[in-house]
This record gives sequence, C-alpha cells and structure tokens, in this order.
Amino acid sequence: MPDAPTGQPKVDANAAIRLVNTKWINKGNCPTCGQDTLGVGDELFEVKVVKPPGLLIPERAMHLFAFVCSNCGNTIFVHKKVVEDAEGT
Repeated sequence: MPDAPTGQPKVDANAAIRLVNTKWINKGNCPTCGQDTLGVGDELFEVKVVKPPGLLIPERAMHLFAFVCSNCGNTIFVHKKVVEDAEGT
C-alpha cells in the first residue's frame, strides 16, 4: 500500500477486517440485521475532541475505520489504534 499523503494517517483496511474476523463474536455479520454485508473502506474518519463546549483541540483526534452494512445502513466505528495493536504495528 502506498504511503498516505503527508499528515494523513496510513490506512490498512485489511488489518481492520482481520481484527473483525478474529475478535468479533459475529465474525463480520451486521449486529443489527444479521446479514453478511458489512464492508470497510480504505479511508479513516477523524473525530476531533472538543472540550470545553465550542473549543476545538486540533491535536486531539481519534482515527476510525467505518464498517457499514450495505443491507440496513448500520455503521460501526473501530479505532485505528486497536487495529494497529492487534497487528503488532
């Protein structure tokens, strides 16, 4: 996988899929509808920490993989750090 542009976190969607297949009880099936229709993209979502209300702290953010069910639309976020720790990176 090529390096992400400067300032962008590297993304390994396959690592996120391996985590789901080894750690989740339902092995990748959607917990809402039960279908085997969860997918993950090769982009990360960034959630900024805002504290106190209205004050954005730009150096504090979570990078998340989004698993989306194509059947019912349920979306599950998995923290990039958990994926990296599971991979030993």
